[in-house]
Amino acid sequence: MKIRINKQNVDDLDFAEKGQIIYRDTDLIGFIVWVIPKSKTFIVDRKYNNEIFRVVVGQTDGISAAGAKKSTINHFSNS
Repeated sequence: MKIRINKQNVDDLDFAEKGQIIYRDTDLIGFIVWVIPKSKTFIVDRKYNNEIFRVVVGQTDGISAAGAKKSTINHFSNS
């Protein structure tokens, strides 16, 4: 599912009843909020040499959506 990942939208997301739900950002390709029954996590997906790598940026209660996006952009602009 695609959403604009920001503080308000992430706060409004319900925890998954079971399993997982992946929300992809409409603004930053590869930026994801992964929702499971007890937590929400910012993740970034990147493709390199035809392999997909998934990197955990942080839990939504430990880093803001804006901070996670900024960290992701800074990391990949230096790569």
